[in-house]
Amino acid sequence: MNQRPESIRNLSPRQKQVVQLLADGNSFRQVAALIGISTNTVSKHAQAIQHKYRVATCYQMIAWAVALGDACVFIGHVERKNIVAG
Repeated sequence: MNQRPESIRNLSPRQKQVVQLLADGNSFRQVAALIGISTNTVSKHAQAIQHKYRVATCYQMIAWAVALGDACVFIGHVERKNIVAG
């Protein structure tokens, strides 16, 4: 991974929602359908998050989000609160 991002806590609530849904394994299209925005808007959020984390790929973005506590990854079936509602 790159050097630790300086602005790690500057994700908006929507960006946190998007990165969490991506970390859950959803595609851009699925994220868009789940939260009622366009696929293009999901892409713009992902690009903004990648810029904030100073990474080049979605995989790196998700890894940083998990490492910094902006997203969680669950293995197996775990119940958790509904993040789609925000």
